[in-house]
Amino acid sequence: MKITFPCKACKALQSVILSENPSKLVCPRCFAETPLIAPASLQAGRVVERCAICGRDKFYVQKDFSRKIGLTLVFIGILLSSYYTYYEGLPGLFVLIGIALLDRLVYYFLPWMTICYTCRAEYRGFKKNPNHEFFDLKAEEQYGKY
Repeated sequence: MKITFPCKACKALQSVILSENPSKLVCPRCFAETPLIAPASLQAGRVVERCAICGRDKFYVQKDFSRKIGLTLVFIGILLSSYYTYYEGLPGLFVLIGIALLDRLVYYFLPWMTICYTCRAEYRGFKKNPNHEFFDLKAEEQYGKY
């Protein structure tokens, strides 16, 4: 179970593994201390109910997948399907279907990640809380700092 979050002072990404049970984390870049508020539900590895960084209880869930890799796959799919549609015709459709099936497989097998609206802390390796929904722009405007 891992928490990744930006430093409050310099915005450098930091990670902490909860099995080590730290009470605070020191940023390696600016040496700012961040206290960790780890509720019992986090330490037991159950669902995320309250943020260990900022203490808020507003989260959203998404699949744990790199956006750079996802956009690269979409771009490659566009290029391949455009090429095959222009020069070959029907195989371009098969490329699109193949990319869509690959996307569905990746989505099915990837784990969930919980993200705090306020401090952007990312919680990996925890069970998905049924009370947390997908990203909501209205909630972002209400609870987000940015």
